[in-house]
Amino acid sequence: MALEAPAAVVARERRATIALFVATVAYFTVGGISFPVLPLLVEQRLDGQESEVGLVFGAFAVGMLALRPFVGYVADRFGRRNNVLVGCLVVGLTQLLVVPAADAGLWPLLTVRFSSGAAASFVFVSLATIASELPSEERRAGVYGVFAAMTFVGFGIGPVIGEFVNDRLGFAEAFAVAAGFGIVAAMCGLLIGETKPPEVEPRLEGLSDVVHPVGARLGLANFVAMIAFMSFQGFIALWADELGVGSAGLLLFIFSFTAMALRIGTSGLNVTSRRFAAGSMAYGAIAIGMLVAAVANGLAMLVLSAVVLGAGMSLITPLLFLGGAESAPEADRARVLSTITFCNDLGVSAGVPILGYVAELAGFRWMYLTGMGFALFGLAVFRSPVVAGLPGFPRGAEAAVAKEAG
Repeated sequence: MALEAPAAVVARERRATIALFVATVAYFTVGGISFPVLPLLVEQRLDGQESEVGLVFGAFAVGMLALRPFVGYVADRFGRRNNVLVGCLVVGLTQLLVVPAADAGLWPLLTVRFSSGAAASFVFVSLATIASELPSEERRAGVYGVFAAMTFVGFGIGPVIGEFVNDRLGFAEAFAVAAGFGIVAAMCGLLIGETKPPEVEPRLEGLSDVVHPVGARLGLANFVAMIAFMSFQGFIALWADELGVGSAGLLLFIFSFTAMALRIGTSGLNVTSRRFAAGSMAYGAIAIGMLVAAVANGLAMLVLSAVVLGAGMSLITPLLFLGGAESAPEADRARVLSTITFCNDLGVSAGVPILGYVAELAGFRWMYLTGMGFALFGLAVFRSPVVAGLPGFPRGAEAAVAKEAG
């Protein structure tokens, strides 16, 4: 029996890891479907402009933002798996309300998107926390790297599926397919065991228990990265249509495939000793990708932008999340990740409407140049003591010591 127990533990961990990956792909496919379909829905059903597209995308992020500070507490109180199960189920079901809400007007659509975002606020933090707690310490970086890549699998296949179904069947059918993926993600949640450490006790006593200081420092870097990310994801369909270069789904797929492949192929860059250099390169790549999008005059330039931006974004999330996990006590891990993701949502909720108004007033070229400016600011933040002073992001002599220890 003593020899069977470790094998049983390994098998159970393997099944839970597979369920985690499938749930992650399915959940992010829901969002991926909306990227090419939702802007067209706003344009065609609401006669909306870029600013309205930004508001509709931003409403989802505001919903996430409203509850995100409490996600760490809820994950510690009720468990990570329950957050995944309930959150994915509600996100899936609300997709069925998107088209009827759009037919009723802008405010009903904003309400549905806000509600969907509120449910989604519990999902990603819980998935990310599971990915950091489920594997053994020696396997953590590898498992987390694949988990982070799975987000881009969903973001990659979602736009292709959404564009295909919408072109052939219509908006309602596209969002019905999105609802199906949300339900699949919820069912996978049943197969993931609870990973909350037994010593973790839920606390909600003061500001530091809602917004973790380590998470806030890394969250600032994540904030600006997400603004640049959403300038591509939220508006590339309209920019490609204005340039007359064809399928936005193809560009979104190229972006996501690049990010996915590099996340898997460059997981070695996420070890502690290399994290600072890799993050600096990532922010530089995001800035270059925004510049290429701004000066694009055809499909080739937009494809190049998708590849370069995908390369940069491939590293940001695993770097910040794993670095955050290494920069705080184990008992604080869920709150650190929750705070980083809270800043992620803040970047989307504030950034997307701002970018939409810039595009409406000055055009998409200036919007992407604005995104480049945010990426360069993110590079400055990442290389400053705000991030560089944390244990999970050593540089110089500290990085050499970390490499020697590893």
